[in-house]
Amino acid sequence: MPKPPAHMTLRATLVAAGMVRSATAQAQPPGLEAIKASNAYIDCLMKAAHRLDDGHSDAAGVGKSIQGACLAQQHRWENAQTVNFSADRKRSFLEEIKAHTAMVAVTIVLEERRFKRN
Repeated sequence: MPKPPAHMTLRATLVAAGMVRSATAQAQPPGLEAIKASNAYIDCLMKAAHRLDDGHSDAAGVGKSIQGACLAQQHRWENAQTVNFSADRKRSFLEEIKAHTAMVAVTIVLEERRFKRN
């Protein structure tokens, strides 16, 4: 069986990481809407990285840019992940994932650069 492209492997890794994080934060695993929202968010970040990254700028800066380009998808994902949370738990969860979402964006930028080089 051929090895999947690097960007597809990254997608699977990111989605799995989000699902694990979600499962630890919730009593039950995410529903279909949360998975769809996660996929849409990752797709948006990947497309934005492809479109916006020049390959030379600071990856963290580009990561912030692609996060900004995908705010609607990020909010949809956050809402789907926290649909059964109390207001306090939702606020806490959103605070906890700030660094995680920034790391995901930078990882996507770096993976896109690696993919373009190969």
